[in-house]
Amino acid sequence: MAVALSSKNKMIIQWLRWADNDYVAARSLFNTHFLLQAVVLSTTALEKYLKTIYLMQSKNWPRGAQGHDVSQLYNILNLDLGLNTDYLKLLSKAYSLRYPDDLIPGFNLSLNDTKMLVELDSSVFEVRKGFKITENGKNVETEFDGLLKSESKEIMENNCFFGTVRRADIFSRPSFSYAIRLMGNGGFLEIAYQTEDDVDSSLFNVEALVPGKQGSGATSTA
Repeated sequence: MAVALSSKNKMIIQWLRWADNDYVAARSLFNTHFLLQAVVLSTTALEKYLKTIYLMQSKNWPRGAQGHDVSQLYNILNLDLGLNTDYLKLLSKAYSLRYPDDLIPGFNLSLNDTKMLVELDSSVFEVRKGFKITENGKNVETEFDGLLKSESKEIMENNCFFGTVRRADIFSRPSFSYAIRLMGNGGFLEIAYQTEDDVDSSLFNVEALVPGKQGSGATSTA
């Protein structure tokens, strides 16, 4: 028998469903090497998960540009969910690529699909395990819970948090990287390439395509 839900729980489940859908779609894009599109959906997924927490705590979330900045949303929430803040800063920066004509000279970004996928899985795992929805003393199961029980390929593929694959095995495979920089004359430097090296690290927000230097560099731009 279906549980009659309160209006608040209905809203919480709706936001979770929106977040879950973005998460699953982002995973699919990562696994098919649509890196930039996957990063944008990673950002909206985490934004919606964080906004769900605001809703559960009966807090109003920030509006305008700040309301789409996952790094700021996480800071304002003031909860230690174990998320990598350097990763969140990179997502907030990458989100601006939706409108390349609004970028300012010096904007730069460096991404790797395997690294971004694994950190997305880690972040969603940490955030989502805190969601326990009850109504009249009964646990309410979401669509995502059903996908986990059925071991849906969309969630389990290359997933060392919800799935059973080893992290080392994911990073041992070739991956794809992308870097971009907007130059002072308005032109873009871009490069996309296959990466053979192990790129597993906790550093995300690094400077990309530094003129006169080889590689993307490893200096934090925070």
